[in-house]
Amino acid sequence: MAIGCVVDSYLIATFATHFLIMTLSPRLSNNKNAFTATALPLLLLGVFSCIAHAQTSKSRNQIGVNDFTLIGGYVVPHDRRASLDTSRSPGNFYFYRQNDRAFLWMVVNGTSVMRFLVPPVTSTAEAEDAPARQWPVLIPDSAPFEPYSEVLEKVGDAGPSGLFYDAKADRLWVSGRAGYAAPVYHGPWLSATDHPTSPDRIIRSPMSIEGTTMQGNGGGFVELPLHTAIRFFGGRTLGLASGGYQPGQGSLAGPSLTLINPSQPSEQPLTLLRYGAFNGTMKTREFRPDDYTLRPKNVGPKDTPGISWAEPPREGIGRWFASSIKGNPAWIESGDATTLAYFVTRGTGDIFYKRHQKVQTEGFGVAQKTAVYFYDADDLIDVVKGSIGHNSVHARIEDWPITPGIGGVPRGAQFDASRRELLVVYERALGKTERQHVIARFRLELPMLATEETDLE
Repeated sequence: MAIGCVVDSYLIATFATHFLIMTLSPRLSNNKNAFTATALPLLLLGVFSCIAHAQTSKSRNQIGVNDFTLIGGYVVPHDRRASLDTSRSPGNFYFYRQNDRAFLWMVVNGTSVMRFLVPPVTSTAEAEDAPARQWPVLIPDSAPFEPYSEVLEKVGDAGPSGLFYDAKADRLWVSGRAGYAAPVYHGPWLSATDHPTSPDRIIRSPMSIEGTTMQGNGGGFVELPLHTAIRFFGGRTLGLASGGYQPGQGSLAGPSLTLINPSQPSEQPLTLLRYGAFNGTMKTREFRPDDYTLRPKNVGPKDTPGISWAEPPREGIGRWFASSIKGNPAWIESGDATTLAYFVTRGTGDIFYKRHQKVQTEGFGVAQKTAVYFYDADDLIDVVKGSIGHNSVHARIEDWPITPGIGGVPRGAQFDASRRELLVVYERALGKTERQHVIARFRLELPMLATEETDLE
């Protein structure tokens, strides 16, 4: 709740109390008219002030896709001949600054991870004018290694996906997900590697986190600011995400988020978002836009049946059935504007399952779009309070605009609070055959307020 409205509410209560006393007390009845003449206007002023503040706070607390401006980016190197294949890397990365330099971790060669040095941008104006193919190229800074091999041995068709580097502990956290039609895996899935850039690195045994699964939470990580984590979430700063439909059993019908303390990961995880199974009941599914139509189930040619677990839109609202999240969500704070943002790709138009054909998108549609699901921080706090369930929160959905000069699909993001920039990885954005990923930089255009900490309820 905004501080200004708290003050206004206090004034309202104070004046209302005095007004009742003046009205009900015979001894003070002679002063009633005088009090009404002076206090009532102030009382009404407080009411209108609180209403105005609430309206202003609501508009300020919403971050949308139009609040970002492209200012440049980086090209992810790709060279199969040099054993540097990044074309199939998931839409995840972890960006951080250390000792006046910037680094970025990313998956390479399908099963390995590597650190890159982020080259400095000579000038913002130059970056803004340069097309994506002229952006600076990330520089390999460490030898690739496989931190997820123990999980791969148990699951088979799986690979690393999410990455988070804890600079203080010099520890790299790695999560992963299984591939198409893989059976549900309930074993340990969260891995950690100490001293990841050292030849003497220590790859720890994977662990399980209560209330999470590899398929549901292994898609990425999100980091919360320490002051926010301490104030609202028991000091838990690391989120296990991302949810959504990932071909394979165990997928979820919406984004996911479970918070942990990276220094004590197995102690009291806190789930804020977790919807039902991708083929579960409609009540446990996140919403989606209604821009789709369904073919009748089990009707039509053998290779073009309808999606058995999908439901048509009702009253202008669709329900999640095959929308995918293949990257990190971003926790974005700017003054008193706070949101959790997921990049979600969905199928649109005619929805069907057409085997072995290239006309179908990953969301089973003839076309696809990417939207950002913005979750209000106050709603997530209400989940902690128990006033709303973790499968009852609904996002504000805005389609992410097509970015001129950048192809591919926006997958995952990370917010660089120090520079107020949203970093977004675009999958296979450049080239025609050996297509390269890019990481685009978007400046948050919201005005900076006096306080750096958000004013959450």
